[in-house]
Amino acid sequence: MVDANLREYLGIYVLASASSAFLTTSQYLVVSAAAASYLPMDPGTSGLITSYGLGPGIVLALLLNSILFQGILTVLVVTLALSAIVKAGRKWTYAFSAVTATICYLAMLLVLRKSYGKLLERQLVVKDSP
Repeated sequence: MVDANLREYLGIYVLASASSAFLTTSQYLVVSAAAASYLPMDPGTSGLITSYGLGPGIVLALLLNSILFQGILTVLVVTLALSAIVKAGRKWTYAFSAVTATICYLAMLLVLRKSYGKLLERQLVVKDSP
């Protein structure tokens, strides 16, 4: 039983990490395009680009974001796994952890979608200007 659960939680972690990697790849392309178009970026990313150059600065910014995501994901999955083996009176923790993880993941998707929309809007404004 423990081995089956361990495989499930490991599968959750791997799938969420792969999803994050795909989102990070698309985010890298958008940030690279924004930097090449001289669009304004957040101060952290622009500081890293200034310090390390265009390619390494963007990679470093996305790497730091990915490490943060992996840390949060690890805490959520471990909490979910530990709450599953707690006595029956504490099963609400399992459901609460799963809901918290889902909310965090959906919030991440919404923030990335909003960021992409802002970058696209700025790029269109720059292209339309004479």
